[in-house]
Amino acid sequence: MKIKNLLFFLFLAFVSCQSDAPSSDTTQDNAQEETDQQDQSPPSEGERYLKLQGNIGDYPITMNLQINPTATNQGWDYSGTYYYDNIGQPLSVQGTTKKGGIIELEEYDQPGNVSGKFVGKINGQNEFSGSWRSGDNKRELDFLLKPPLKMIFQMLAFSDSLEWKAEGTEGATAYYDETWLWPADYVQADHRNFLRQQILIQMAGDSMAALHKDPKTLYAIQKDQFFEDFAAEMQLVLDNNDGEDPSWLPPGYAISTSMEITYDSPELLTIAYLNYSYLGGAHGNYGTTFKVYDLAQQKVLTLDDIFQPDYKTKLNLALSKAMRKAYDIEESQDLTEVLFENTIEANDNFGLTSQGILFNYVPYEISAYAVGEIRLFVPFEELKEVLKPDFVK
Repeated sequence: MKIKNLLFFLFLAFVSCQSDAPSSDTTQDNAQEETDQQDQSPPSEGERYLKLQGNIGDYPITMNLQINPTATNQGWDYSGTYYYDNIGQPLSVQGTTKKGGIIELEEYDQPGNVSGKFVGKINGQNEFSGSWRSGDNKRELDFLLKPPLKMIFQMLAFSDSLEWKAEGTEGATAYYDETWLWPADYVQADHRNFLRQQILIQMAGDSMAALHKDPKTLYAIQKDQFFEDFAAEMQLVLDNNDGEDPSWLPPGYAISTSMEITYDSPELLTIAYLNYSYLGGAHGNYGTTFKVYDLAQQKVLTLDDIFQPDYKTKLNLALSKAMRKAYDIEESQDLTEVLFENTIEANDNFGLTSQGILFNYVPYEISAYAVGEIRLFVPFEELKEVLKPDFVK
């Protein structure tokens, strides 16, 4: 996300009770130490989405990677997921370009521990190669990942900011960005039209998706509305300050919306929609919504499409097992070591891969904000008794 670092600066500004949002010059000064280590030259094709397939050592993997300029436009951010093809559990990756054009990507397990690191380069053919090292530094393997001949999705990234000022104040700034993954024109027509409509719905809502079919137009409408609301809110804060120092204002607001491909095949596609907002307060709010698209039937899948009747008991037990494994909760301990309740139930926020099902729980849904999003992967092998035939190996 292009404004990721700016959101961080906003948060720091708030908790330190600073009344002004950092100027672009200040932001660049604060980021200089980091960017000194970054190669200023862009990748061969600039910001983009890449699907990459290949091997870590002898192990086949698939990676979905997005490349964006950093918030200060002085380097490149990399984010996405990858999975071992025979396991299918998505692992998050995030990193940046270092000195000499070296890309460093850290991989994260659940609950967010660094479980490995990719160090390498992307060449002019978008091939990513280098070495992978395990999180405990005990294993190091070479990797080589290559893109397909054509990318199914093209990345469309939009961002803007608005500075609001009033007499006697330092002002405040609003940041807004959207990153779309848009099915390319050469994708099979029925699949392309179905996916585009579903993406419009998730990124803009049913009503707006019915009126507008162009991502750039929708971005402009949503951005302008956000900026209008922001300016009105800042004026309201100023008008209602009850005689207090009018120089104090919230440091700024921000909204960021983006997409990630978690899994795709000719028949099935899982997309994650990520939303972040900071509208004042101690911290921002965020959450990820997963959607699974059956391309053959052109429908959004539900749990009832995947499982036989009376599946919930088996699935919930499997989720409890996955929770204990991910967070090192012993059988003798209650799940309330991490969760609000001593049970965990399947929700409708899930994604599929070829090997299993991933459930996502946003902050405050089943645990405290500090825990972050909880993502639990359950292999199909553990659920074959309740799976419908199409999902049984």
